Amino acid sequence: MLENINVLCHSAIRLEIDNKIIYIDPYSLTSNANDADLIFITHDHYDHFSIEDIKKVEKSNTIFIIPESMLENAIKSGIKEIGDGLFKSFSKLGKIILPDTLTTIGNQVFDGNEELSEIAIPDSVTSIGKYTFRKCTRLSTITLSKNLTEISDGLFMNSGLEEIKYNDSDIKNVLSNNIKRIGTEAFSGTKLESINIPDGITTIGENAFANCKDLTDVTISKGVTTIEEDAFAECSKDLVIKGEKGSKAEQYAKDNNIKFQSITLPESITLSKNSI
Repeated sequence: MLENINVLCHSAIRLEIDNKIIYIDPYSLTSNANDADLIFITHDHYDHFSIEDIKKVEKSNTIFIIPESMLENAIKSGIKEIGDGLFKSFSKLGKIILPDTLTTIGNQVFDGNEELSEIAIPDSVTSIGKYTFRKCTRLSTITLSKNLTEISDGLFMNSGLEEIKYNDSDIKNVLSNNIKRIGTEAFSGTKLESINIPDGITTIGENAFANCKDLTDVTISKGVTTIEEDAFAECSKDLVIKGEKGSKAEQYAKDNNIKFQSITLPESITLSKNSI
């Protein structure tokens, strides 16, 4: 057993357990192994939390385990990916700003965090996993990346979401043209009052906006060709779906006894300041 424990220096330790490579407080490393499955950081002293040495052992799917008090500094350290469920148990995250090195946020990362009230996701992020902000009941505002291609299943389910924004834009509650699909239950049970679904998006998933009791104003572009079952079930009785005559939006509204308003939509919406 002892041969699987290597004291590197000071408190830095490398362990091999059940085919997993584990580092504790990597520090003063002489080579780049990039083989860590798990990295434990015990506290924020320079010789326990060394970004230079972490980069020598981390790989794309390394899982970090750190004290909650260190969370903000750790996130600012240049990470590219946040693994599944990583901050699910962190209860004191009120507001968080993510680094522009980040590209991927995994499944259920902030699931059930009842203190998270606002988060800004940089445009470097192209993927956010399923149920990541589910039951974040105080999350009223989110700044999304313009480069997301999907709103994943259950992403904001039963959260307090009221407002969607984008970086360098005054436009609110308008989704990016780069999104192709809104997943099953993606916005169900949120507090959105309006949403604009532009060209680019082709599919609105089952129960995507179900039980949005405050939702009264939905604009759906003619590019949407699939609206799955109960996408807008149990929403406000005052809900109006707006779209072009002969569109899938009109057919869905008619089939589900929802008021429809025929309008002419622009070809695209530009997510820049003072422009649509």
